[in-house]
Amino acid sequence: MKLRFGFVSNSSTSSHVVIVDSEKNKEILESVHEFVKNVIEKLDNKTKVFNGKCVDVITWSTGNNSTLEDECVDDDLLKKYLKDKGYSEEDATGDEIFDAIDEYVDKVEKAGGIEVHSYN
Repeated sequence: MKLRFGFVSNSSTSSHVVIVDSEKNKEILESVHEFVKNVIEKLDNKTKVFNGKCVDVITWSTGNNSTLEDECVDDDLLKKYLKDKGYSEEDATGDEIFDAIDEYVDKVEKAGGIEVHSYN
């Protein structure tokens, strides 16, 4: 298995892990669009103790063994997300789940959290 930080585009399966301080994660989830929060809350979320601090560990897979499913998307929240971004429903690409995750990961990284990709 290879580990790589950053975007992975040429692999059949990628596993992703986000680790962020639990309190900071609460703040992040309160600050993002409802659609983003909905997507993140449907991923595998666990709170762990690491070096005496509570951290949230969020995991998902993409590619051949994806844990992301379109049916996890709340259609009403997706419509509101598109509208709030200045798009119509017809502009939906099917990548909105990934856009939501990217938006969340950007905020996590700014808050001092990390995202790790492994791919095979």
